[in-house]
Amino acid sequence: MLALAPIRDNALTIATFLYVVAATSLLVVDPTLTVAAAAAPLILYLMVRKSWVRVAVIVVGGMLVLGSSSDVGPAKMAYAGAMFLCVVISTIRLSLNPPTWIRIAVPLFAWAAILLLCLLMGAIATSGQDLMTVVRQGVFYTMIPLAPIVGIDAGREIQSKSAIRWIGVIGFVAAAGFAADWLNRRGVSSLSFGRFVVSSLILSALGFALALVMIIYARRLERVLWTLAAIAIPAALLITGTRTNLVVFFALVGLLGVTAKFGVPMHKALLLLAFLAAAVAVLLPIFAEYVIKTPGFLESRLNALMNVATGSRKDLSLEARTEQYYHVWNWIQESPWFGKGPGFNPPISLDTPLATVVRLGVIGTIAMVGFLGSLLWMVYTTGKKYGRSVMHTATRGIAMVAVVMLPFGSPVEDKGFAFMLVLLIMGVASCVQARVDGLQPFPVPARRITAQGPMPRESGLAALRAISP
Repeated sequence: MLALAPIRDNALTIATFLYVVAATSLLVVDPTLTVAAAAAPLILYLMVRKSWVRVAVIVVGGMLVLGSSSDVGPAKMAYAGAMFLCVVISTIRLSLNPPTWIRIAVPLFAWAAILLLCLLMGAIATSGQDLMTVVRQGVFYTMIPLAPIVGIDAGREIQSKSAIRWIGVIGFVAAAGFAADWLNRRGVSSLSFGRFVVSSLILSALGFALALVMIIYARRLERVLWTLAAIAIPAALLITGTRTNLVVFFALVGLLGVTAKFGVPMHKALLLLAFLAAAVAVLLPIFAEYVIKTPGFLESRLNALMNVATGSRKDLSLEARTEQYYHVWNWIQESPWFGKGPGFNPPISLDTPLATVVRLGVIGTIAMVGFLGSLLWMVYTTGKKYGRSVMHTATRGIAMVAVVMLPFGSPVEDKGFAFMLVLLIMGVASCVQARVDGLQPFPVPARRITAQGPMPRESGLAALRAISP
């Protein structure tokens, strides 16, 4: 072994020299590409060693790269390669060292495999489509069944508080990106930039739902920060004048529950709703002065909403959605079983829940429903066995938002849906792992517990009963 040491050192020296020469030569071609190439070895090392880096590459990297433009360039191809590499690494790690509660996630992995197979069959059945279009549109769907692998692998290592803070920050950034994108599309933005990340309502809704829960269970400065996030996220969504964004407030319905199960009591939910409505109503005109260049834009959108509600004017968007069903039904008849493929690029926008059936077909849609159902079952089972957490409650909130979104379009069509799943699963897995390790990072109010040590692992409700006076 000692005799091989000089050989290894010489090989490393030669490889390093060749890499430096190659990276330096790229400086003449593209400085940005040079920076990426220079950072690649460090990023690759961290991807192998740190699970949170893999989540950052998939979620943060995806939001930036996939939201930069609609063209398929070297950056997006590099991201696709890095994403699949992260999935492979997480798969190997989960296979070699699975968490003790992994059996609960077996149905989720099974449905993920079925969904991935359906996506592959749909892509093969529509092989005549443009390859670049398939890559650009299909990458968002491909990430959905792969989300549990990366999310569970990261969740069992990262601290639950860190995972939850990640979700809050990313949810706020997603809301800001949504506002910048839609104001630019409407031609009323006074900002010097437009879309800078993937425009996603569902990803913003996850951050909002979690912020509402954390307002109840966080402490001191952290509660103040979560309160600011709960105000800023809906304000950023509603300043675009998009009425559909009002669905985020339905998260409160899903969060309702008793304190012992980390729910939001009814009286606190009503107070939260009143407080948020007042805060957003006060702040929207102030924000509009800085980000909207067209005077009266918000007033015109509000008047349009009131006219539709009172029936004094037709809802043109509703008429457009009704017309879409004619085209959707024809596309479903053309390819009913496996759909038009995840890379299908329709000539019109599809603001209908049947958009998923168009892309995936009947069989693929059943697989998608089974996948999402198994995810909810995993969250419910882990909460019942190991005790609920703030992430279990936030899951109910985001599920309610997704259901309410259905009349306005399929939540799966949201470009940030897969990113939301990665963060959601990571957050739930981190809280479950904390319970397995005997920790309680977010205790229920002090009047409901005593200083007798951490809660038992059997059940959060059973533990409360056991230590109640």
